[in-house]
Amino acid sequence: MFVLFSPALKADESAPQRVCSGILPVTFERLDIPERGLSFPIRRAVDWTEFAELRDFSGVGVYHMRVTAPCDTDAVLAIAHVSCAAQVYVNGRDCGVLWTHPLRLPITLKKGENEIELHAHSTLINEMRAARGHDETDVWPDSLASWPYYGKIINDELRQRMNIRREHEEQKEPVASGVWGEVRILVP
Repeated sequence: MFVLFSPALKADESAPQRVCSGILPVTFERLDIPERGLSFPIRRAVDWTEFAELRDFSGVGVYHMRVTAPCDTDAVLAIAHVSCAAQVYVNGRDCGVLWTHPLRLPITLKKGENEIELHAHSTLINEMRAARGHDETDVWPDSLASWPYYGKIINDELRQRMNIRREHEEQKEPVASGVWGEVRILVP
């Protein structure tokens, strides 16, 4: 602990102030998959494919966590891995998107408990991988028809590509999805 004094302070105003610095511990609570109405208690950032119910899921997962700050401070949220992007909210405020390295984002914490949500958006590959055996005339999963990130031309191309046997054979295992690895709050 550091004690800061200012020449402008009077004797009765010289109460010590806490200076935040270092790495603040993060407590993970749960991973929600709103599209499927699922919730999983977690103690760390975890790849969705670790859950049997999510091995072939493509969409959005919400990681809920808490961090306690000893004072109001600017900090940096640092995550190890994300596939494909994560929208970050701190105490309900949109702080930005993590999608490319370095996976770090400036955030502001208030003194006391802070709620952090990571809305992880995966790629479409796991759902397409689950649709093995479909040909161009078959009905595709609903998520392919309404996938918000691509237009009709690109979606049609993706459907054709995933019907190629070679690509299906190469993509036997699900691709890691969500946020996983170390998640840290760094206070300069």
